[in-house]
Amino acid sequence: MPLRPAVCHRLKVQYSGAVHAVALGASLTLMPFAHAGPPLLDFARSEVVQTFRVINDVVMGGVSTSRLSSTDGAMVFEGEVSLENNGGFASFRGPVRFPAESAALLVMVRGDDQRYKLTLKVDDSTSTPQYQAAFVAPRDWQTLRFEAADFAASFRGRAISAPILRFVDVQYIGLLVSDKQSGPFKIELKDITLAGYAAVRGQ
Repeated sequence: MPLRPAVCHRLKVQYSGAVHAVALGASLTLMPFAHAGPPLLDFARSEVVQTFRVINDVVMGGVSTSRLSSTDGAMVFEGEVSLENNGGFASFRGPVRFPAESAALLVMVRGDDQRYKLTLKVDDSTSTPQYQAAFVAPRDWQTLRFEAADFAASFRGRAISAPILRFVDVQYIGLLVSDKQSGPFKIELKDITLAGYAAVRGQ
């Protein structure tokens, strides 16, 4: 229910356990709630998979390989990471836009117990950082939750200081396998949906 201007004298906005803004009005708490509606990215649709492209360490002289495909209603990212020629990573990236009310990303995934990083970028430039959230790909299908605070800024493999991530600024999403993990890998993604915020009136 929208707030009436007459009661907006002292407003306390809180989410993820921390107070983020104070204005004048009654107390409100913003609480994450489960996603509703269709997935933001449904990888069962081949036209969605086709919007993504692989980016491997060959851009730096490496010899790692990877490919994307559609199988059994999911997008499959697989290949082999090699540490030769100072390489050691494989990745993919594609366009995405998140609504302003997005509180978290819900990613349905299964894989090979290896370590991956969900990556977000605010543009497609090679001279700007990407934001990364690490996870281990489970053997069975699971929905993993990622909030903005889970992402750390990185540039060419090194942690850097950067503006705090806001989902509304993101234009590209992807996945990265690196961290000196060599050998074959395989991970499947079924969809990505969103959790938003619900306003709950306080005392």
